[in-house]
Amino acid sequence: MDWISAVEAIYQIDEPSHERWLRSIVDPIAPLFGSDMHVVVSLFHMNERGLRVFAASHNEAATFVATNRMSEQEPGLLVKSFGGAPVATMSSHVGRRAFRRSKAFARNFHPIGHSDALGLLARDGGPWGVCLCSGLPAIRSVTAEEAVPLQRISAHIHAAL
Repeated sequence: MDWISAVEAIYQIDEPSHERWLRSIVDPIAPLFGSDMHVVVSLFHMNERGLRVFAASHNEAATFVATNRMSEQEPGLLVKSFGGAPVATMSSHVGRRAFRRSKAFARNFHPIGHSDALGLLARDGGPWGVCLCSGLPAIRSVTAEEAVPLQRISAHIHAAL
């Protein structure tokens, strides 16, 4: 993992568009999710009326498409997920029982081999935030070994917002 490249990419906030900035951070940060992980990154606005994604990028199309479909089919699941801890799995954010009952997650992610998702959230203290998310092959919790570097990256993204 090249920490310097990841942190430098985060602070390149002079990019001309949200999409270009998101695209510039996804590749340097993706290795923190695991060597073979595909990552979707999005800029979002969340308030009492719900969640709206303004820009997104990815390093693999199938995960990106599955995320968009699920957000249309079951937006409440994403609202709960995006409101949680800075680093956690989706099943931990929403509760394992509710997560297992999610037909939208199963319909969109199981065919591409994902049974859960690992997420990194950074919010600006208000309604804006950035989420990086990657599919997992099994329902599980985040280990301390995984959480620490992702929490550090989350803090840098928070500072850049």
